[in-house]
Order: sequence, then structure tokens, then C-alpha cells
Amino acid sequence: MRRFTGSLKNLDRSARKDEIMHIVEKMKQDWDRRAFRNARFWVDTDHYQDEEVFDQAGNKDVRVFLSLLDDFQQPDWHILEIGCGIGRMLKPMSQVFAQVTGVDVSAQMISQGRERLQGLANIALLENSGADLRIFGADCFDLVYSCIAFQHMPEEIFDRYLDEIHRVLRTSGYLEFQICVGPRREVAFEDTLTVRVYEKSELFEKLERNGFSLKNSYTESIPSANPQSWIFLAQKNTGVKRPAEVPSWERECRSMPSALEEQLTLQLAKNEIRSGKTMEAEKWLRRLIADNPAHLEAWFELAILQINQGLGPQGIETLENMLEKNPVFYSGYYSLVELYQKTGQSEKTANLLSRLRGQQTELNQTLDAVEKLLSSAKNKA
Repeated sequence: MRRFTGSLKNLDRSARKDEIMHIVEKMKQDWDRRAFRNARFWVDTDHYQDEEVFDQAGNKDVRVFLSLLDDFQQPDWHILEIGCGIGRMLKPMSQVFAQVTGVDVSAQMISQGRERLQGLANIALLENSGADLRIFGADCFDLVYSCIAFQHMPEEIFDRYLDEIHRVLRTSGYLEFQICVGPRREVAFEDTLTVRVYEKSELFEKLERNGFSLKNSYTESIPSANPQSWIFLAQKNTGVKRPAEVPSWERECRSMPSALEEQLTLQLAKNEIRSGKTMEAEKWLRRLIADNPAHLEAWFELAILQINQGLGPQGIETLENMLEKNPVFYSGYYSLVELYQKTGQSEKTANLLSRLRGQQTELNQTLDAVEKLLSSAKNKA
């Protein structure tokens, strides 16, 4: 069967189910969905394959974070991670500090994290609103850190967290966080996945405005990389006058998943196919199609997967369903006719050709009517 991957484009996403919701509800909805489907993948798309690989990546990031703290850190500290997911970094941090707390907007992430880390007495995982730290009082942590979390949040939420972190940190406490640096990248407010990129100067201004002074920074990115992933260490200032108000984050947004989430879901399905995990791949492709019936590449990948497994009738049915949902995707008819011919289904071939001719007749009639309308308007002018 022909692959049309190079020219496949999803049809109009506006036809998908959509609704208006609050940004906090959107973040919870999106990250609960991702956690339910494959938490490790959505926490770290490069190191999700098994628990060992996942833990090794967490250990590596913790070593980098601790190297920046250097002589500042103390073993009796109480520390907080924002956007802890299922506890990728909490576990190694718990071996260094007295008490480790993690918060995440996703109840699913927290539930799975508690299961993963059960038995570790000095770790607590809590669901929070995703936009503040109101579940904590003031001056209760020595260190607040975040890795691969702030970059996915709307800027207004990031600003809100900086204000809240200052409140919950003890006198002269520390903030350490990872974020992407480069030419500023604007991202739709409701997008909870695409990486936001900030210029260094505006990050420094945010820290200063919220009562922090920069102590250290680090990047493993190569100089030519754009953007670059940086880690910044800052200390809470005392006696600094800070703004009375924080930019508003109380906004509504659209509920649809982002295009990047679809792209990464398709990538995961293809990874599973290459690994021989065909049942997992089919599950991901079906979920992607359920989320977006106009995702043509997902339909094609599912049909090809089925055919390569010797499930020709199912592959044919998948293409038939695709064209029922996306009747104007004419390249798909070629592939379907090709399969009909290979399987000797001449009657279905004839019916499909008749359907296409009917569509062609209707299209020609529409074109004629439009041309007459334009001609009439031109003559009147």
C-alpha cells in the first residue's frame, strides 16, 4: 500500500470537539490524560522506556542540580519540587535532604508517584492547583526547585509561581529551576506542552522583581543550540520591596490538545512499532484518532500496521473508516482501491469509483454555479 506520509496534512482541527474552560482546569485535564496514558513518556520523552532508564535520567538531573547548590546545601533542609510528576527527581533528592515534598497539578501523576515511592518515609506528594502554593504556609522550605515544568506553563502561571515561591521560602532560601533560553518564543496561552523560551535578560528581570538574586547558572547545551536548556540558582532577598500585584493568570482558554501532543503521540506509536510492541502501537494510534479523527497519518499508520500483521481486512476497514470521517482526502481512495484490487474485491472497487464520480459531478456543478455567480457580479459592476 502506498504511503502518503510526505504530503499528509491533518484536516481542519476546528471541526474537533472543543469547549471553553479555565486554564487551571485545562492543565489538570491535559496532564491527567497524559499521565493516564503513559506517565513516564510525558515526564521525559527521551528516557521513558523502563523504570531503570527513567530513574537514571532523574539521578543525572539531580546531580546537576546539587552541583549548582555546592556548599549552600544542608542535609536538614526541607525542600519542595514544583511539577514533580511521578517523582523522577524526588527519590534521589530524598537521599540527600531531611524532608522532600513534591506538588503536581495532575492527580494521576501524584497517585502514580505515591505508588512508585511508597516506603520512602521522608517523601510527600501532593496535588496542587497548578498555579499557586496556597496549600503551604509562609517560610516553610529551604529550597524550591523545578525541572522541565516551568517551560510548559503559560508565562502568567510561571510569574505567579515566582511570587508564591518567595512566600514559602525561608529567609535566605534558594530557588533552582530549569528553563529554555533563547530568542523569545510565543506560545498559545492554552498550550500546556509546547516549550516556552525566554531571553536571559527577562528571566533576570523576573527574578529581581520577585525578590531573588542570581547565584549560579549552568547549561549542558552546545553553544550553537537554539534554544538552550539552562538551570538557574537564585537566593531569596530580604527587605526587598516587591510588587503588590502579580500579572493576572485567571483566564479562560480552549480545551483542545496541542498539535505538539499529537506529534509526540504519533512518535511514541512509531517507537513502539520499531520495538515490535504492535499492540501498544495500535493502542496509541487509536487514541490519537479518537482525539482527532482528522489525523490522516495516524489512520494510515494504523492501516499499515494491521496489513503488515496479516490483518488485511482490518486494514481495509480502517481506510474505509478514515474516508468516512474525511471524505475529501482523495489520496486515500487510491490506497483503498489498491487494496481492493489486491484482495479481489471488484464489487467494492466499482462502488467506490461510482462514489468518486458522484462527488466529481457534484464538485463540477458547484464550480459551474460559482463561476456563473462571479460572472454575473462582474457584469453588474
